[in-house]
Amino acid sequence: MRLRADEVGVEDPAKDTVTHPWVLGTWGGCWVRAPAEPGAVDTLLKCRVLSKTPPDRMSGIPEQMDAKPVVLPEGAQVFVITTAFHRSIVAGLLDGARSALDERAVLRERRQFIEVPGAWELPLAAALAARSGRAGAIVALGCVIRGETRHFEHIADGCAQGLMRVQLDSGVPIGNAVLAVESRVHAEARAASGSQNKGYQAAMAALDMVVIAGQFH
Repeated sequence: MRLRADEVGVEDPAKDTVTHPWVLGTWGGCWVRAPAEPGAVDTLLKCRVLSKTPPDRMSGIPEQMDAKPVVLPEGAQVFVITTAFHRSIVAGLLDGARSALDERAVLRERRQFIEVPGAWELPLAAALAARSGRAGAIVALGCVIRGETRHFEHIADGCAQGLMRVQLDSGVPIGNAVLAVESRVHAEARAASGSQNKGYQAAMAALDMVVIAGQFH
């Protein structure tokens, strides 16, 4: 059966069919999938459902928490820390993180962007942000690609462990989008635009944890 855009209340009713057998959208703030007719327009429609479409018109499992606006503590900022190494890859992750901050209505004046040389320096920068008393959440963006030596493992593992230590010691949520991949192709796929962008997902996770952390106060 043909899936029309006006049936799910998407932002662009002109794009009403897709070749992909599923169309991605959000219903009630969660990502869902609905069947679409193959063989029409050669595009994958990624849409936001604007109307409260009845559940029986859609099928699938929600893929993320309800993307409601986030209320940060007074004076708090979201620190987005990026690496200069593999900057072209990190730029895609940063675009994804910015999209998440936009979706969660984080004001631009509540965003702090910092660049460090590489993934090894990310935990220290995150610790400094947490100690400043101004960090409501931290998003770490970087990329480590396997080479010929074990250096890849030292950097990737040390960065992940360092970020976790900062998060647990400070209580400041940290979204980790430091890619540890086998090839540049793998990195580019994870930094591409869309909801599967790891920078987007890390920022969303950090903001979700801000909401969850607020339930303990």
